[in-house]
Amino acid sequence: MSSQRLIGLALFDMDGVIFEGRSFWRDLHNSYGTETAGRRLFEEYGGSQ
Repeated sequence: MSSQRLIGLALFDMDGVIFEGRSFWRDLHNSYGTETAGRRLFEEYGGSQ
């Protein structure tokens, strides 16, 4: 038998419901330099914050 453990659950808080802080999506756009375009599209397609 192997000493490796199976992972029963992997959780990704993509929209910030569980953990406080900036949005995952906003951070992702920021890291790729697309935050301005992402914000514009978010607002264009009916997003709100």
